[in-house]
Amino acid sequence: MGGAVPRRQNPITLQTLCAYEAEPKYKNGEFAYRNLHDCRQQTKRNLMNKLEIINPDAKSNCLSHFRAMRIRRERLDIFINTKEGEKVGAHVIVLSATFPVFGKYLSSNDVVHVQLSRFPHEVVNAAIEYAYGGIENISSQAALRLYLLAHNLQNKALVDGCTNFLCDRIEETEVSEVWSAANLTKNEVLIGVCAPLVAMNWEIFRTSQLFYVTTV
Repeated sequence: MGGAVPRRQNPITLQTLCAYEAEPKYKNGEFAYRNLHDCRQQTKRNLMNKLEIINPDAKSNCLSHFRAMRIRRERLDIFINTKEGEKVGAHVIVLSATFPVFGKYLSSNDVVHVQLSRFPHEVVNAAIEYAYGGIENISSQAALRLYLLAHNLQNKALVDGCTNFLCDRIEETEVSEVWSAANLTKNEVLIGVCAPLVAMNWEIFRTSQLFYVTTV
């Protein structure tokens, strides 16, 4: 196999392209004003750019009790190791109710340790929060990784929630990464949203080895 494809130092996003295309259209003063306006709009979007998604299968009142226990770190019987080497604790019975892959640990009498070392702490913790009722305040950068983790954990509702989030905020994400993930998971909705941006930036994508490797 060949060497790893070098990662682009400055990922191309729609904001980058819009700023580049706008530059010759405005004189110094007008462009400065437009640039300031765009920055303010971007700041406003960033403040709103939080993923809040409720677990539709987690409506039981007992979950509030488990959430309180988790905050107090009481009777945690599963610990998930993350990319940074940190451990995220939870209750097996709660995780298995939302993510089928954890069901095999229900019969264990020992504390369980699971490796999810491909995923950052923020993403793993978000998935666990989802099992306990819902996610709040996860950045758009982490949403794509949460989408991939949701596939690994076999929860369609979370996959769909992340898909909707990414579609609504495609302009704030790295299109190349979303395109790769969409093709890897055969997500036609995400592919359809990314396709116009890929066409717009074809000169960039056509020279990318990763683009051809990940495109179905």
